[in-house]
Amino acid sequence: MTSRPKWVWIDSDAGVDDAVALCAALKLQKGWGYEMKGVSTSFGNTSADNVNVNVRKVMASCLKDGSGGCPIFAGAQGGLRGETADASYFHGKDGLGDAGLDDPVEVTLDGRGAVEGLVGVAEDAKREGAELIVVTIGPLTNLAEAMMRGGRGGGGGGGGGGWMGGVANLVVMGGCGNAHGNATRVAEFNVKADVTAAAHVFEHWRGEMTVVSWDLCCGNPIPWRSFHEAVSKELHEGEVGKFLKAICRDIYSSEKDADKRSGEGAVICDFLAVAVAIDRAVVRKWEMVNVEVETGGSITEGMTVVDWGCYDGVKGREKNVEWVTAVDMGRVVEMLGMTVKGGGEVCD
Repeated sequence: MTSRPKWVWIDSDAGVDDAVALCAALKLQKGWGYEMKGVSTSFGNTSADNVNVNVRKVMASCLKDGSGGCPIFAGAQGGLRGETADASYFHGKDGLGDAGLDDPVEVTLDGRGAVEGLVGVAEDAKREGAELIVVTIGPLTNLAEAMMRGGRGGGGGGGGGGWMGGVANLVVMGGCGNAHGNATRVAEFNVKADVTAAAHVFEHWRGEMTVVSWDLCCGNPIPWRSFHEAVSKELHEGEVGKFLKAICRDIYSSEKDADKRSGEGAVICDFLAVAVAIDRAVVRKWEMVNVEVETGGSITEGMTVVDWGCYDGVKGREKNVEWVTAVDMGRVVEMLGMTVKGGGEVCD
C-alpha cells in the first residue's frame, strides 16, 4: 500500500518570524516528505503590498539554495470589517527588518487570489487523496473568506462537505490560553487583527484543528546560543542563511527588551507552528478543548476563551481544538539548523 502524498499550504502576513517559518517549510520539504503547494498572503505584520514582496524575497532565497518553490497567492488587504494591523515596531517598516534586500523581479505572484488558490488545492487534495495541512501564521481573514464562499463542492462548515473536506488538519498560530495577550491585555495579535474572521473559523471549522498559541511560543523560545549558532554566525554558505541573518539582525536580540521578545531565547512563533505542522513528533502534550473568540467586549475583544473543563456551567460544548501544551524544543532547534544548513535529512 502506498502512503498518501502530504501537501502543505501556508497563509502568512510575512514579517520576520513568518520568513523564518517559510524558509523552513520550503527547505525541509524533501527530508520531511511533503510538498509545498502554495503560500497565500495577508495584511498583518505589515501592509499586504509589503507582504507580497516579502514572500517573494523568501521564495527567491530558497530557490537560490536549490529548494523547491511554490505558487504565491495575494490575499486580504484588510479584515472582514475593514480592520488594519501593524507590527512595524517589531518587524520594521517593510516587515523584514528593514534589511534593504532587493525586490526579486524573477519571482511573481500567481494570477489567482488566495481564496481561489486555497479552495482549489483543497479540492485537488480531496480528489487525489492527499493529506493537506493548512497552516495559518497571520490573521485568519483568507481562511474565513474561503469558508464563507465555499467552493465548487459547496463547503459551509469544514470537515466532511465541500472543499474543507480536503483539509486533513488546520494548524493555527494564534490565541492565548492564559489571557496574556500581545495585541491587548488579553488578545493575541493574529486573532485581534481580524476578530470576526477568527471567531468564524473557530466556530465553524469542523475538521481537525491544532492551535499553537502565543503562550506556548513564549514558554518555548529558541535558546540564544542555538539561535546564534544557526542564524547569527559570521559566515553562511547558503543563501537562506545569509537571508535570515540579514532580516533577523536588528529584530532578535539577546539583550533584555520586551518589545523585541527577549528573554531566555528567541520567540519565533510562526516557525514553531510550521514545525508542529510538518513534524508531529514535535508535539509532546496537548488537550482537546473548546475555544470561542470574544467579538464584542470593550476590554476583552479578541480574547480566545478556552474551556479547560474546570467550569461545568454549560453542558455540551464541543471540544473543537487540539491545544498544544508542550513541545520538543530539541527537535525544533535541530529543524532550525537544518533550515539554514540544507534541510535534506530528517531528525531521528
